[in-house]
Amino acid sequence: MNLLRLALPVILLAVVAVAAGCKGGGGLSLEEYFKRLDEIDNRSNERSDALQDQLNVVSDATAPDQDRIEAAQGSFPEFVSILDEFLADLDKLEPPKEVQADHEEALDAGSEAFTFFDDIAADVAAAQSLSELDLALSVFNSPEFTAADQRFSDSCVSLQKKADDNNIDVNLECGQ
Repeated sequence: MNLLRLALPVILLAVVAVAAGCKGGGGLSLEEYFKRLDEIDNRSNERSDALQDQLNVVSDATAPDQDRIEAAQGSFPEFVSILDEFLADLDKLEPPKEVQADHEEALDAGSEAFTFFDDIAADVAAAQSLSELDLALSVFNSPEFTAADQRFSDSCVSLQKKADDNNIDVNLECGQ
């Protein structure tokens, strides 16, 4: 279950990267855009951080099987809810033209990641044994998930670079 422990930073990265994306075209200044992105990201991170204890149980090989299953079944739907809200908030932003393409890529990448997490949450919800839970979580090892995660990470890095290049103090925590 170390995979799940590794997945939390990936999940948070995905959330951060998605935070950078929205549709529109020039409604906010670049600084306002990144300020709002940072606010959305911080709210999502606070909620995601609250799931850490449950995720620790899921990845704890010494915990009873039923505790691990229940922790996964409690945390994954909540994470999907957090990601869904994050994407909805991002979609409401109107990015300036300087980050329009990056924003759209982050939204697209976030939507792709959301699909994986939503599917995983459904499979986790149906798990009745530790082997079924492990099978549901094995998606984190798939080339498709890895590609979606990398795309999301890249969109985050691209947005962070735009902020850095424009001397905007924001830390999207890409890859952390």
